Amino acid sequence: GDPDQLPPVGSGAVWHRLQQGDIRQQFNHGAIHLHQLYRNRGELANLSGVLRDQGSLAFWQQLSLLSESANIEQHHYSLNGIPKLLAQHLQDHSRTLKRLAEGLTPELVDHAYTSTMTVANLSVAAEPLFNCLDRLMVLCPRRRGLWGVDDVHRALLGQCLDAGVAHWPLGTPVMCGENQPELGLANGDVGLVVGEGENRRLLFRVIPDQGESTISLIHPARLGLVEPALALTIHKSQGSESDHVILLWPDVSTETSPTVDCRNTISNYERRLVYTAITRARQRVDLITVKASTRSDG
Repeated sequence: GDPDQLPPVGSGAVWHRLQQGDIRQQFNHGAIHLHQLYRNRGELANLSGVLRDQGSLAFWQQLSLLSESANIEQHHYSLNGIPKLLAQHLQDHSRTLKRLAEGLTPELVDHAYTSTMTVANLSVAAEPLFNCLDRLMVLCPRRRGLWGVDDVHRALLGQCLDAGVAHWPLGTPVMCGENQPELGLANGDVGLVVGEGENRRLLFRVIPDQGESTISLIHPARLGLVEPALALTIHKSQGSESDHVILLWPDVSTETSPTVDCRNTISNYERRLVYTAITRARQRVDLITVKASTRSDG
């Protein structure tokens, strides 16, 4: 993968080891380095390159000088509460997902008591729902705290959040929280809530042993861990992409109280966080930062 993104965890770290100069030399002409990013274009692509090659300071400086017509834009909000821009986009997105999920009801009734199933006509009917899901991704650098993933979910779902998946609105994006190979699911896979009452199911794209992507309806009781996915941590978003990315950036460095010795490490980590987040977008990024008057003293 891209060595400038967040380093993988666990066994995946082997790929970053292979990027190191002494290891790459052993492959000679067998090692190929890709330079061109094709996922996005315009100022978004240009600023991704600035962040990668020149660092965070140059990125933030050039971001502040962009016109409103650029496909990456910075917005300033108070840290007290979920930004209005984010709330509006998520509410509109959720309404569309709910409407499309309601349209699947006739397909679900005949299979109400099937815990896991794959049906060709359901795959066709579900395609617009998954296409809509891919249009927006909300990212946060952390799970807890102001502007964290949990904060976004609490603001959008309210008391339904604690009531569990049986009470979440139709069309709510959900994430599988652990590897469940018997269901064709991996930790981080994102699906959607469909069906009401006894027909409540979770709709996922899965890749069975045959290797071709298909649609699966899974009873919520079969998932060991499931959580809302209206917003994701940047780490969880790795490998994904979306038409539009909204990134909440609550000035992480001011809360870490870095010593002189670890400032460079923190700066590099934050550069990778932002770089990973904005390169998830195919078309547009809205980057929401904290108004200067509401920042804590760092």
